[in-house]
Amino acid sequence: MTNPLTDTAPDRVLAAGDWHGNTHRAYGVIQAAGMRDIPVVLQLGDFGFWTPGSGTDQYLDTVEKACAEFDVTLLWIDGNHECFPALYSLPLNEFGLRPVREHIHHLPRGF
Repeated sequence: MTNPLTDTAPDRVLAAGDWHGNTHRAYGVIQAAGMRDIPVVLQLGDFGFWTPGSGTDQYLDTVEKACAEFDVTLLWIDGNHECFPALYSLPLNEFGLRPVREHIHHLPRGF
């Protein structure tokens, strides 16, 4: 497993925020990063990790497909609107991150 914090050694990062589960907004930001050869998007809260279910899964799957398509890693910190019980039920990996999908990683508080 690679560490998205150190193995990619990005020279540029695109900062975003307040997606609130908006698939079109997320896709557009990831696409913009990929088209500019920016390898990492840092999403700064209110990402859209809602209550588990088909809506959240569809959002996460679409964001993952965009990341894979544009070769972007998405790192995100939680905002006040995430579903914390579901989020905190995901285990931390050896790098201290919560992998949500292959290209999507939650940065726990304190990062």
